[in-house]
Amino acid sequence: MDPDLIYTVPVKKHAYIHISNGSKSVEGRLYRGIFAKMKQDDVIKFIHKDLPPIFATVTFTHPYPSFRKMVTKEGVSNVTPDLSSVDEAEALYRSIYSISKEEEFGVIAIRVSLLD
Repeated sequence: MDPDLIYTVPVKKHAYIHISNGSKSVEGRLYRGIFAKMKQDDVIKFIHKDLPPIFATVTFTHPYPSFRKMVTKEGVSNVTPDLSSVDEAEALYRSIYSISKEEEFGVIAIRVSLLD
């Protein structure tokens, strides 16, 4: 892997755990910055504090107008495996991102696959 081509993405501990065990296959973010540049076959290094990094490859990206539409289309269990409904998943994203930011940038679903 060329370290210049790896995107470093900090995540919260619950996301880190679900990504590392393979239960979370879709990362949702605002469609801006590095997330707007990501494409299939890019590599992401997920980090959380002092835990070892998790490396994954991007298998698919798709922009959406809202987190609700993203979660509905991508599936609650793929995006937020510890939650059981679209409403709960939307509330989680709303606790992180404001409606105005969501409307300004849109969101992106980044499907990932763990690297060995």
